[in-house]
Amino acid sequence: TGGSRRFAGQLQNLLGLQDVVVQGIPKDSRVSRVIVEADYRMKLIGIDKLDGGDIRSYFDLLTSTGEAAPSATIGLRWWMQMKYDAVMHSPNRDVFEIQGSSVVCLSEDEKITPDGQRIHTGKSSPANRLFAQEFTRKFDQLAERNIVFADMQNVFNLSLLAALIQNERLDE
Repeated sequence: TGGSRRFAGQLQNLLGLQDVVVQGIPKDSRVSRVIVEADYRMKLIGIDKLDGGDIRSYFDLLTSTGEAAPSATIGLRWWMQMKYDAVMHSPNRDVFEIQGSSVVCLSEDEKITPDGQRIHTGKSSPANRLFAQEFTRKFDQLAERNIVFADMQNVFNLSLLAALIQNERLDE
């Protein structure tokens, strides 16, 4: 809708270009590139600039929920993180089973100050929350269609595996 697109333009003008911050891993590593690329593509799907298959954009969800477009002082935040249902193990901890999906998308509405600073609210509007839930629910389908999301899933799975190996001293 026109109001939604206007909101996106106002937010873009207020925030300008954003810095990409990578922490805890080498910035020039393949893992870093995968995480940044997957995050960027998720955001493009969210603002209807990249086809997400069955995943509806935030603007489509905004229209279907009947919500008004937020003001230019509200910023949408989406991010992906690891989430597993459980990590099961044998009694002597030499066999492990990882249960559940590895990727969850989360959302937050941020307040944007006149000078472009972002303030966390810990809250998420219905359409914003719905986008994150739909992205999470349909992530496996998305990973089948788009290699960067499959790579992201592999990065998360391998990170958990590396942590298990280190924590349980399985390499010894």
